[in-house]
Amino acid sequence: MSSRALAPRAALDQGESDDAGEGDDAGGRPARRLGRGARWWIRARAALAGVLAAALALDVAELVAAFVDRAAAPVVAIGSAFIDRVSPWLKDFAVATFGTNDKLVLLLSMGVVIAILAALCGLLALRDRRLGAAAVVALGVVAAGAALMRASVGLLAAVPSVVGFALGVAALTVLVGALRGGATPARDESATGRRSFLVLASSTAVVAVLAGAGGRLIRGATQAVGSARSAIRLPRPSRAANALPAGADVGVDGVTPFVTDNGDFYRIDTALRVPQIDPSTWSLRVHGLVDREVELS
Repeated sequence: MSSRALAPRAALDQGESDDAGEGDDAGGRPARRLGRGARWWIRARAALAGVLAAALALDVAELVAAFVDRAAAPVVAIGSAFIDRVSPWLKDFAVATFGTNDKLVLLLSMGVVIAILAALCGLLALRDRRLGAAAVVALGVVAAGAALMRASVGLLAAVPSVVGFALGVAALTVLVGALRGGATPARDESATGRRSFLVLASSTAVVAVLAGAGGRLIRGATQAVGSARSAIRLPRPSRAANALPAGADVGVDGVTPFVTDNGDFYRIDTALRVPQIDPSTWSLRVHGLVDREVELS
Protein backbone atom coordinates (compact mmCIF):
# COMPACT_ATOMS: atom_id res chain seq x y z
CA MET A 1 0.00 0.00 0.00
CA SER A 2 1.36 3.41 -0.92
CA SER A 3 2.28 6.09 1.58
CA ARG A 4 -0.42 8.31 0.10
CA ALA A 5 -3.10 5.81 1.14
CA LEU A 6 -1.85 5.90 4.70
CA ALA A 7 -2.09 9.71 4.95
CA PRO A 8 -5.73 9.92 6.17
CA ARG A 9 -5.09 7.42 8.94
CA ALA A 10 -1.95 9.29 10.00
CA ALA A 11 -4.01 12.46 10.23
CA LEU A 12 -6.52 10.67 12.44
CA ASP A 13 -3.76 9.33 14.67
CA GLN A 14 -2.71 12.85 15.52
CA GLY A 15 -6.20 13.56 16.96
CA GLU A 16 -7.37 16.54 19.02
CA SER A 17 -4.49 18.65 17.74
CA ASP A 18 -6.42 21.91 18.19
CA ASP A 19 -8.14 21.17 21.50
CA ALA A 20 -5.08 19.95 23.37
CA GLY A 21 -2.53 22.21 21.71
CA GLU A 22 -0.99 19.36 19.75
CA GLY A 23 0.43 19.79 16.25
CA ASP A 24 3.67 19.50 14.39
CA ASP A 25 6.94 19.88 16.18
CA ALA A 26 9.64 22.35 15.21
CA GLY A 27 10.89 20.00 12.47
CA GLY A 28 7.50 19.60 10.84
CA ARG A 29 7.04 16.02 12.09
CA PRO A 30 3.58 15.02 13.38
CA ALA A 31 3.48 15.22 17.17
CA ARG A 32 2.43 12.04 18.90
CA ARG A 33 -1.00 11.96 20.46
CA LEU A 34 -1.22 12.79 24.15
CA GLY A 35 -2.24 9.96 26.42
CA ARG A 36 -5.50 9.91 28.32
CA GLY A 37 -3.82 10.87 31.58
CA ALA A 38 -2.03 13.82 29.98
CA ARG A 39 -5.25 15.07 28.40
CA TRP A 40 -6.99 14.80 31.79
CA TRP A 41 -4.31 16.93 33.44
CA ILE A 42 -4.55 19.52 30.68
CA ARG A 43 -8.30 19.78 31.16
CA ALA A 44 -7.86 20.03 34.93
CA ARG A 45 -5.41 22.90 34.49
CA ALA A 46 -7.79 24.57 32.04
CA ALA A 47 -10.53 24.41 34.68
CA LEU A 48 -8.08 25.87 37.20
CA ALA A 49 -7.31 28.67 34.74
CA GLY A 50 -11.02 29.50 34.59
CA VAL A 51 -11.29 29.59 38.38
CA LEU A 52 -8.22 31.83 38.71
CA ALA A 53 -9.49 34.18 35.99
CA ALA A 54 -12.85 34.46 37.77
CA ALA A 55 -11.13 35.12 41.11
CA LEU A 56 -9.09 37.87 39.51
CA ALA A 57 -12.19 39.39 37.89
CA LEU A 58 -14.20 39.40 41.12
CA ASP A 59 -11.39 40.71 43.33
CA VAL A 60 -10.43 43.49 40.93
CA ALA A 61 -14.10 44.44 40.67
CA GLU A 62 -14.25 44.49 44.48
CA LEU A 63 -11.27 46.85 44.52
CA VAL A 64 -12.82 49.20 41.96
CA ALA A 65 -16.17 49.09 43.76
CA ALA A 66 -14.47 50.38 46.91
CA PHE A 67 -13.97 53.67 45.05
CA VAL A 68 -17.36 53.68 43.30
CA ASP A 69 -20.02 52.02 45.45
CA ARG A 70 -19.80 48.81 47.43
CA ALA A 71 -23.22 47.80 46.10
CA ALA A 72 -21.63 47.68 42.63
CA ALA A 73 -19.34 44.78 43.58
CA PRO A 74 -20.45 41.74 41.53
CA VAL A 75 -20.87 39.33 44.46
CA VAL A 76 -22.91 41.82 46.49
CA ALA A 77 -24.98 42.91 43.48
CA ILE A 78 -25.80 39.40 42.27
CA GLY A 79 -26.46 38.11 45.78
CA SER A 80 -28.75 41.02 46.58
CA ALA A 81 -30.63 40.58 43.29
CA PHE A 82 -31.08 36.90 44.10
CA ILE A 83 -32.45 37.71 47.56
CA ASP A 84 -34.90 40.23 46.09
CA ARG A 85 -36.33 37.66 43.68
CA VAL A 86 -36.28 34.47 45.73
CA SER A 87 -39.55 33.08 47.07
CA PRO A 88 -40.49 34.15 50.63
CA TRP A 89 -40.73 30.55 51.81
CA LEU A 90 -37.09 29.99 50.83
CA LYS A 91 -36.01 33.07 52.78
CA ASP A 92 -37.95 31.86 55.82
CA PHE A 93 -36.41 28.39 55.46
CA ALA A 94 -32.88 29.85 55.31
CA VAL A 95 -33.45 32.03 58.39
CA ALA A 96 -35.07 29.18 60.35
CA THR A 97 -32.37 26.68 59.38
CA PHE A 98 -29.18 28.74 59.45
CA GLY A 99 -30.12 31.63 61.75
CA THR A 100 -27.50 34.37 61.76
CA ASN A 101 -25.37 32.31 59.36
CA ASP A 102 -27.90 32.59 56.52
CA LYS A 103 -25.85 35.13 54.54
CA LEU A 104 -22.65 33.12 55.07
CA VAL A 105 -24.37 30.06 53.59
CA LEU A 106 -25.59 32.17 50.65
CA LEU A 107 -22.10 33.51 49.95
CA LEU A 108 -20.56 30.02 50.17
CA SER A 109 -23.22 28.66 47.81
CA MET A 110 -22.52 31.50 45.38
CA GLY A 111 -18.82 30.72 45.59
CA VAL A 112 -19.43 27.09 44.65
CA VAL A 113 -21.65 28.05 41.70
CA ILE A 114 -19.16 30.67 40.47
CA ALA A 115 -16.28 28.18 40.72
CA ILE A 116 -18.21 25.63 38.64
CA LEU A 117 -19.13 28.21 35.99
CA ALA A 118 -15.54 29.49 35.93
CA ALA A 119 -14.18 25.96 35.47
CA LEU A 120 -16.57 25.45 32.55
CA CYS A 121 -15.30 28.71 31.04
CA GLY A 122 -11.77 27.36 31.27
CA LEU A 123 -12.74 24.13 29.52
CA LEU A 124 -14.52 26.10 26.80
CA ALA A 125 -11.42 28.24 26.33
CA LEU A 126 -9.31 25.10 25.94
CA ARG A 127 -11.52 24.05 23.03
CA ASP A 128 -11.86 27.55 21.58
CA ARG A 129 -10.49 30.62 23.31
CA ARG A 130 -13.22 32.76 21.76
CA LEU A 131 -15.92 30.61 23.37
CA GLY A 132 -14.23 30.87 26.76
CA ALA A 133 -13.87 34.62 26.46
CA ALA A 134 -17.50 34.96 25.39
CA ALA A 135 -18.63 32.96 28.43
CA VAL A 136 -16.65 35.21 30.79
CA VAL A 137 -18.06 38.30 29.08
CA ALA A 138 -21.58 36.91 29.56
CA LEU A 139 -20.92 36.54 33.30
CA GLY A 140 -19.63 40.11 33.37
CA VAL A 141 -22.78 41.37 31.67
CA VAL A 142 -24.91 39.64 34.31
CA ALA A 143 -22.83 41.20 37.10
CA ALA A 144 -22.97 44.66 35.53
CA GLY A 145 -26.73 44.41 35.05
CA ALA A 146 -27.24 43.40 38.68
CA ALA A 147 -25.05 46.30 39.83
CA LEU A 148 -26.98 48.80 37.72
CA MET A 149 -30.19 47.69 39.42
CA ARG A 150 -28.76 47.86 42.95
CA ALA A 151 -26.24 50.70 43.18
CA SER A 152 -27.14 54.38 43.42
CA VAL A 153 -24.36 55.82 41.23
CA GLY A 154 -25.99 55.39 37.82
CA LEU A 155 -23.92 54.04 34.95
CA LEU A 156 -20.78 54.11 37.11
CA ALA A 157 -22.15 51.01 38.81
CA ALA A 158 -21.13 48.95 35.77
CA VAL A 159 -17.49 50.10 35.92
CA PRO A 160 -16.28 47.53 38.52
CA SER A 161 -17.72 44.62 36.53
CA VAL A 162 -16.39 45.96 33.23
CA VAL A 163 -12.86 46.44 34.56
CA GLY A 164 -12.79 43.21 36.56
CA PHE A 165 -14.14 40.91 33.87
CA ALA A 166 -12.03 42.53 31.15
CA LEU A 167 -8.96 41.51 33.17
CA GLY A 168 -10.58 38.12 33.72
CA VAL A 169 -10.87 37.58 29.96
CA ALA A 170 -7.24 38.63 29.49
CA ALA A 171 -6.06 36.30 32.27
CA LEU A 172 -8.02 33.34 30.89
CA THR A 173 -6.66 33.95 27.39
CA VAL A 174 -3.06 34.10 28.62
CA LEU A 175 -3.36 31.07 30.90
CA VAL A 176 -5.04 28.86 28.32
CA GLY A 177 -2.60 30.10 25.68
CA ALA A 178 0.29 28.94 27.84
CA LEU A 179 -1.47 25.65 28.45
CA ARG A 180 -2.18 25.00 24.77
CA GLY A 181 1.30 26.06 23.74
CA GLY A 182 2.91 23.65 26.17
CA ALA A 183 0.80 20.62 25.34
CA THR A 184 2.99 19.35 22.49
CA PRO A 185 5.20 16.54 23.76
CA ALA A 186 7.81 17.24 21.09
CA ARG A 187 8.39 20.66 22.69
CA ASP A 188 9.17 19.19 26.10
CA GLU A 189 5.90 20.09 27.81
CA SER A 190 7.08 19.02 31.25
CA ALA A 191 10.03 21.42 31.25
CA THR A 192 8.54 24.44 29.49
CA GLY A 193 4.76 24.37 29.28
CA ARG A 194 4.09 23.31 32.85
CA ARG A 195 6.58 25.81 34.24
CA SER A 196 5.09 28.63 32.17
CA PHE A 197 1.56 27.78 33.25
CA LEU A 198 2.60 27.48 36.90
CA VAL A 199 4.27 30.90 36.86
CA LEU A 200 1.30 32.56 35.18
CA ALA A 201 -1.24 30.82 37.43
CA SER A 202 0.68 31.76 40.57
CA SER A 203 0.97 35.37 39.41
CA THR A 204 -2.76 35.52 38.70
CA ALA A 205 -3.56 34.14 42.14
CA VAL A 206 -1.24 36.64 43.86
CA VAL A 207 -2.74 39.59 41.99
CA ALA A 208 -6.25 38.38 42.82
CA VAL A 209 -5.44 38.08 46.52
CA LEU A 210 -3.79 41.51 46.62
CA ALA A 211 -6.72 43.14 44.79
CA GLY A 212 -9.26 41.52 47.12
CA ALA A 213 -7.31 42.49 50.23
CA GLY A 214 -6.85 46.03 48.93
CA GLY A 215 -10.56 46.40 48.27
CA ARG A 216 -11.43 45.28 51.77
CA LEU A 217 -8.84 47.56 53.37
CA ILE A 218 -10.06 50.60 51.44
CA ARG A 219 -13.66 49.82 52.24
CA GLY A 220 -12.82 49.41 55.91
CA ALA A 221 -10.91 52.70 55.98
CA THR A 222 -13.68 54.68 54.29
CA GLN A 223 -16.54 53.06 56.18
CA ALA A 224 -15.13 52.60 59.65
CA VAL A 225 -18.53 52.92 61.28
CA GLY A 226 -17.87 50.23 63.86
CA SER A 227 -15.23 52.25 65.69
CA ALA A 228 -17.44 55.36 65.62
CA ARG A 229 -20.34 53.38 67.00
CA SER A 230 -18.26 51.87 69.79
CA ALA A 231 -17.03 55.36 70.74
CA ILE A 232 -20.56 56.56 71.49
CA ARG A 233 -21.33 56.84 75.18
CA LEU A 234 -24.96 57.07 76.11
CA PRO A 235 -25.75 59.51 78.93
CA ARG A 236 -26.70 58.13 82.31
CA PRO A 237 -30.46 58.04 82.94
CA SER A 238 -31.75 60.88 85.07
CA ARG A 239 -33.89 58.40 87.01
CA ALA A 240 -33.24 54.73 87.56
CA ALA A 241 -35.83 52.27 86.30
CA ASN A 242 -38.12 50.63 88.78
CA ALA A 243 -37.29 47.14 89.93
CA LEU A 244 -39.03 44.29 88.18
CA PRO A 245 -42.26 43.25 89.83
CA ALA A 246 -42.35 39.94 91.63
CA GLY A 247 -43.13 37.05 89.34
CA ALA A 248 -41.85 38.74 86.18
CA ASP A 249 -39.24 35.99 85.81
CA VAL A 250 -40.93 32.61 86.09
CA GLY A 251 -37.66 30.82 86.81
CA VAL A 252 -38.43 27.83 84.58
CA ASP A 253 -35.62 26.16 82.65
CA GLY A 254 -35.87 26.89 78.93
CA VAL A 255 -37.93 30.05 79.40
CA THR A 256 -36.06 33.23 78.51
CA PRO A 257 -35.76 35.84 81.25
CA PHE A 258 -37.93 38.93 81.29
CA VAL A 259 -34.89 41.16 80.65
CA THR A 260 -32.55 40.12 77.81
CA ASP A 261 -28.83 40.78 78.26
CA ASN A 262 -27.22 43.04 75.66
CA GLY A 263 -24.87 40.26 74.57
CA ASP A 264 -27.79 38.00 73.65
CA PHE A 265 -29.21 40.34 71.02
CA TYR A 266 -28.64 39.38 67.40
CA ARG A 267 -29.68 40.53 63.96
CA ILE A 268 -31.28 38.45 61.20
CA ASP A 269 -32.10 40.08 57.89
CA THR A 270 -31.73 39.43 54.19
CA ALA A 271 -29.38 42.31 53.37
CA LEU A 272 -25.88 41.48 52.14
CA ARG A 273 -24.96 45.16 52.38
CA VAL A 274 -25.81 46.74 55.71
CA PRO A 275 -26.20 50.55 55.54
CA GLN A 276 -23.08 52.34 56.81
CA ILE A 277 -24.18 55.37 58.85
CA ASP A 278 -21.64 57.65 60.47
CA PRO A 279 -23.07 58.92 63.80
CA SER A 280 -21.21 62.23 63.41
CA THR A 281 -23.07 63.07 60.20
CA TRP A 282 -26.37 61.29 60.79
CA SER A 283 -29.53 63.27 61.37
CA LEU A 284 -33.26 62.61 61.36
CA ARG A 285 -35.66 65.36 60.43
CA VAL A 286 -39.34 65.09 61.35
CA HIS A 287 -41.29 67.60 59.27
CA GLY A 288 -44.38 67.96 57.15
CA LEU A 289 -47.83 67.77 58.77
CA VAL A 290 -46.53 68.18 62.30
CA ASP A 291 -47.02 70.93 64.87
CA ARG A 292 -43.31 71.40 65.39
CA GLU A 293 -40.44 70.28 63.19
CA VAL A 294 -37.74 68.31 64.99
CA GLU A 295 -34.26 67.35 63.82
CA LEU A 296 -32.34 64.75 65.79
CA SER A 297 -28.62 64.11 65.48
